[in-house]
Amino acid sequence: MEDSLRLGGKSLSLQQKKCLTFFVNAILVLTILASLLLSRTPFFGILHASKTRLVFYFLCIVSCLISSGINKSLEKNIIYIIPLFVILVLHIITDKATINTDGVNSILGIIASLLMCAAAASSMTKKQFSKYYVNILTIISIISIPFFLIACFNTDLAKKLCQTSLVYTNMYEYSWFYTWGRVGKILTRNSGIWWEPGAFQGFIIIAIILAMHLFKSNQVEKDKMYILRFQLLVLFITLLTTQSTTGFLLVFLLIVAYFKETVEIFCPNSSYRPLLYVIVALTFVFVIAFILGSHNISNKFSGKETSSAAVRINDVISSFKIILQYGGLWGLGYTSTRTEIEIAFSIRNNSVGLLNMCYTMGIIFTCYYIFLFGKSIFKIFNVETKGTKIIISLIFIVLFMTEGLWTLPFYLFFLFEFKDENVKINRN
Repeated sequence: MEDSLRLGGKSLSLQQKKCLTFFVNAILVLTILASLLLSRTPFFGILHASKTRLVFYFLCIVSCLISSGINKSLEKNIIYIIPLFVILVLHIITDKATINTDGVNSILGIIASLLMCAAAASSMTKKQFSKYYVNILTIISIISIPFFLIACFNTDLAKKLCQTSLVYTNMYEYSWFYTWGRVGKILTRNSGIWWEPGAFQGFIIIAIILAMHLFKSNQVEKDKMYILRFQLLVLFITLLTTQSTTGFLLVFLLIVAYFKETVEIFCPNSSYRPLLYVIVALTFVFVIAFILGSHNISNKFSGKETSSAAVRINDVISSFKIILQYGGLWGLGYTSTRTEIEIAFSIRNNSVGLLNMCYTMGIIFTCYYIFLFGKSIFKIFNVETKGTKIIISLIFIVLFMTEGLWTLPFYLFFLFEFKDENVKINRN
């Protein structure tokens, strides 16, 4: 690359070019961070959602203008989401008899988020998105650990560090840097900045996959491998602290899918690999013992937390009934009719995002959404083998079947193509 750039007809020196590059990268980092904060964190994404949304939209527009402007990726992304736009707008028109202001605002919010994420995705490469996201999640994870320990060992201090209030429809114990619990209870599970531990584990799982993608794509320098090892260790440890049943299952699938890469990352010298296998086996024994000792899984079916499993089972069964009886191809929309039917089926804040999308926006919308999502993630994660494709697909199906994720800004990034940049770094 040349030592100077031309901007507005003027030549930029190498120092000015570095400053401009730093500014562009900083905007991209803040854009990704804002998408995470807006993705239902109690403080930023629910309590102060309107302000956070404006900041996110501003950053998306700025990142698009200063990084790429109108390019082929943005043009493709806009074309991709036109069918979604059409269905969303038609729902406002056809549901006018039963849709209220909140329903219209919800649909307009989805439209705006789709457009902003399309613009933001076109302003960054897969490498930039992956690298910045992994860095952000590593920092969030590191920050969460001491507060998780405080929640476990000093409940009185935890209560002093948080505030309790009704956030949207739920009572949370939270601060801007950590979610401590719900309904007056301090949780001894790590929620990070999100609404519950199950949500946090989903963001961690994606960070681990993206870290593996960076390694697999030869985009990690040999002399910086220690950073990647540190990040993966932090993410794995934090995932353990969430005590999420879903997270334990998904991390097992990840190790199966990326076992070769895991071995190469943590033990590049083949002569030491037998020792690594012993360590991995001992780690699995420790993790299984921890899971059994925590009673997290057993409590969901026969202990104190049976309500959690009961709610999810009801959400799944009732969602299928609504789809078959009412949802159909078109869906119920964000209407009072949908709310009344959910109440009749004892659904409150449906946790099964995929089925919720299906009976709300319809089967046609859902199928096209899944098509865009699947097409994009296989490109982002550089998936080549059939087995890995199946495992990655299973991971995202499980995530979307256990949490309401389909409207969250961060997950909308995975509907789109990122800016083209065929740059590879040789680790040898």
